[in-house]
Amino acid sequence: MEDKRQSQGNSLPPGALAVSLDQKRLIKNTRELILRAALATVFALALFFAGAMVWLWAASGFDPYFMQIDTCLDSGGRWNYETCACEMRQGLP
Repeated sequence: MEDKRQSQGNSLPPGALAVSLDQKRLIKNTRELILRAALATVFALALFFAGAMVWLWAASGFDPYFMQIDTCLDSGGRWNYETCACEMRQGLP
């Protein structure tokens, strides 16, 4: 029996692991499933962040200077709506 296997080329070198066709399919399907899950996660996160940005823009009254105003206020400045410019206060800690 062993002679038939060796003559057919089915013998493995010592220490090698045999992987059946079903195991190869399982590995391939698992990799595809992981890739699809990763792509779906990236898409869902991108959609979430895009929605959050639109919501923030809408909450600001669709102000075209929304990001500049937010940056100005975060840095401790004051937004002048008449000149559409950030005014930094002098002499504050």
